[in-house]
Amino acid sequence: MEEYSSLLRKLEGLGLKTGSNLPDNPLDSKKKKHPSIEDVIDGYYEESPFGDVFTVITEYTKDHTHGLQPLSPPRSFQYIWKWAKYHETDLPDIKKVCFLDTETSGLAGGTGTFIFMIGLGAFTEAGFSVTQLFLRDPSEEQAFLAVLSRLTAIFNTVVTYNGKSFDLPMLRSRHIQNHFPFEMGEWHHIDMLHLVRQVWKYSQESRTLKDMEVNILNFHRAQEEVPGWLVPQMYFEYLQSGNPEPMAGVFYHNAIDIVSLAALFCGTAQLLEFPFEPIVIPRQEVDLIALARIHENIASPELAARLYATGIRNGLPVELEQPAVMRYADFCKRNGYFEDALYLWNTAANQGCIDACIELAKYYEHRGTDLAMASHFTETALACLPDSHLFSVLKQREEITRRLARLNKKLGKSDPVQPGGLHGT
Repeated sequence: MEEYSSLLRKLEGLGLKTGSNLPDNPLDSKKKKHPSIEDVIDGYYEESPFGDVFTVITEYTKDHTHGLQPLSPPRSFQYIWKWAKYHETDLPDIKKVCFLDTETSGLAGGTGTFIFMIGLGAFTEAGFSVTQLFLRDPSEEQAFLAVLSRLTAIFNTVVTYNGKSFDLPMLRSRHIQNHFPFEMGEWHHIDMLHLVRQVWKYSQESRTLKDMEVNILNFHRAQEEVPGWLVPQMYFEYLQSGNPEPMAGVFYHNAIDIVSLAALFCGTAQLLEFPFEPIVIPRQEVDLIALARIHENIASPELAARLYATGIRNGLPVELEQPAVMRYADFCKRNGYFEDALYLWNTAANQGCIDACIELAKYYEHRGTDLAMASHFTETALACLPDSHLFSVLKQREEITRRLARLNKKLGKSDPVQPGGLHGT
């Protein structure tokens, strides 16, 4: 353990210009006892002005299926593009899209953390290709970044899983440390973690990539899989001993992360574009409500309305039914579908929804010009309020009481309601 900590301090203290540049490295004799990495993992060396970088390429054919999901380009990913708030005219060809994942010397980030493996995935004429760059020694970092820049020159869009918070800031930091321009920082970026959290908001408790693999893609990793939390330690052990054999599991881990990311991208694109067509990945009624919210936000009103209506009609869990009805009603109100909004508000009001009663009161007072109905629903809202001294309940009671008093005045009624106010009983 002391040897491990000493090595880590050297790497951080020397700004990663270590390894083969260290004089009389005591680990060299250990490394000579082990095979080189190309003897263990099928790869080759990419050249750069700063040195060679060990590179592994894995090809997947067009008919490859990752769990349930075919690994083939989606017919369109325009709705993912809209969700990411990019202009439709900038929508790239799928071959300009790079799927990226990194492996680092630590999971928390920070100045002492560096990237030792980068996985790049891309759709090609032949299928899907994964290219992995490996940092055999921290002294190769400039060569590592130079090769990365050359290999990614054909892309203009990057897809990650939590890359907004981790991968891209880490890449930016390493480029700055080495005085390299960070072209990828100017690309379009789609972080699938944030989209996945919205699409499967109601049906999946955990939206980690590995859980989505199992629960949505129905893919299970092979025995050579290495847990993510163990990867940094395995790399430092490789630097200490020079034994590349355990790194085969890290290469597998990174490659599957890339393939799962691409498969999830394809499945999500299909689900957003064609939500009512038969699909291979599981879909629940609650997912339709989540999809409706996305389409509502990206200005696809017709598809959003159909998704809301279908999800509600087919049945939802009790805890989601009323919020879904109210959200659909609000959508109808904002888009001028008042007949539908009235039906939905009445449905929710019959279930004791105070907000639905208030919406009906507003409608009949200002649009329906039926003050008696407005008064009726205001009284219903007041009756539905819980007997509570919470500030929020008292405030709502005061607002509803004022509304009822105003309506009764318009109707020429004496006001039977005694406003309790915020401090009333």
